[in-house]
Amino acid sequence: MRRVAVLAVNGVVAFDLSIPCEVFGRAPLPDADRYIVQVCGETPEVRADAFGIRCPWTLSDLETADMVVVPGIDDPTRPVSDAVLAALHRAWSRGALIASICTGTFTLAATGLLDGRTVTTHWLAAELLAQRYPALTVDPNVLFVDEGRIVTAAGASAGIDMCLHL
Repeated sequence: MRRVAVLAVNGVVAFDLSIPCEVFGRAPLPDADRYIVQVCGETPEVRADAFGIRCPWTLSDLETADMVVVPGIDDPTRPVSDAVLAALHRAWSRGALIASICTGTFTLAATGLLDGRTVTTHWLAAELLAQRYPALTVDPNVLFVDEGRIVTAAGASAGIDMCLHL
C-alpha cells in the first residue's frame, strides 16, 4: 500500500486539497497496491476560507508517507510554521516524493528544498514566487515540473494533471 499524505494548514485552498484525495483515493489499481490518502493537519481542524476541515492525521503522519502533496494556500506570503517546515524536511530526508499544487509551491520554497530547481506555480503568483525565492527558476508557462522526487504544478487543473502523472 502506498501512503499519500496531503498537508492541511490554515488557509488551505479546499479544491487543491481535494485533488490528490480524489485522484489517489479513487485510483483503480487492480492486482496492485492501492493508495491510502491521509489529510494531515497542522492542527486538528484548519480553516479553508468558508469552512473548517477536520484533519484525522497529524504532521507526524506526513513524515512517514511515501508521497506528500502540498495544496495551495490563500495567502502565499503567510509564514510557514516551524513544525510544518520540519515535517516536510523529515519526509524528504526519509525519501518521500513531495509535490505541490498552485501556491503550495510557496510552502515548499520556504523549506529550501526547491533551491536550485526549476518549479512552477499559478501564473498569477509566478512573479511573486521568483521575487521571494531568487534561488528558484520559476517557469510560469508549464502545467507541472517533474524534478524527480519534487514535482510542482501550476494551478488547480494542472494539479489534476500532475496527480495523474504521478
